[in-house]
Amino acid sequence: MTEKITLNFIKGTKMRTFFVPVYMAWLCVIFFISFVGFSFFFAYKYSYFKNESKKVLETQKNLERKIRLVEIQKKRLKYFAEKLDSLSGRFAEMEKLENKIRIIANLDKKGKKTDKSILFGVGGVISDPLVSEPGIKTSNNLVRNMYERADSLENISTHKITSLKDLVSSLEKKRSILAATPSISPAKGWWSSRFGYRKSPFTGKKEFHSGLDIANRIGTDVTSSADGIVSYVGTKGLLGKAVYIDHGHGIITKYGHLSKFHVKKGQKVKRGQKIAEIGNTGRSTGPHLHYSVVLNGRAVNPVKYILD
Repeated sequence: MTEKITLNFIKGTKMRTFFVPVYMAWLCVIFFISFVGFSFFFAYKYSYFKNESKKVLETQKNLERKIRLVEIQKKRLKYFAEKLDSLSGRFAEMEKLENKIRIIANLDKKGKKTDKSILFGVGGVISDPLVSEPGIKTSNNLVRNMYERADSLENISTHKITSLKDLVSSLEKKRSILAATPSISPAKGWWSSRFGYRKSPFTGKKEFHSGLDIANRIGTDVTSSADGIVSYVGTKGLLGKAVYIDHGHGIITKYGHLSKFHVKKGQKVKRGQKIAEIGNTGRSTGPHLHYSVVLNGRAVNPVKYILD
């Protein structure tokens, strides 16, 4: 016989009695315990997944923020990469300009020539791999690329500074030579006697005239035909009152038959600067300037040095 559990329910004066089999009671207990257990389990899981969902959302927001930062960094890196390309192009233009200046100035190219593969070290314009391969690895490649370009540009700039200093030095030397080379007439007037052999106005015999005679009134300005340093001021034999100017590079100009001096020995003079006045001193038939150019100790034709 099946065991039963008696349940009495009293309502007012009435009482009802129920008989429940024991196994049914145990089933109810088990069901209740299972229900409570599953309820706690699902409540825990709900709370857990809810927290995890918040974490995921927060992580997603952080990730999106980092992605935006990475995109900003990419744009900056791309900008600097383009700037490096622009600098490379400008260095190439500088190279061409320097070569042109050297050609115009008739200067030999000195020093090591800049390697064009350095100027365009990684193939000219840097391609933008960030579009097709976003990510840290690509950014690192671009950063490495930029560092290599920066090192190359630093090497180029060092070489270019040395090369340009050499160019400036050469141009300064050329300018010094040009400034020291006689190129203007030292006085206004007419040429009464040229360089070369002539009939002597004193003896009537053939003689060599080592300069150019420029006739004009006494007191006419005499100017230096180039930059230089006055090496002599005084009376010089047949030349009478004379001024010598040393222009360096083996060039000396002489001015004779003067009436008055306007410079002193050791004084620096510039091309076109007044140094004396035409006179009639020394062995002379009339007021004029005897102008001669001496190159490395030998008299040369002054006419070749009058370009004005």
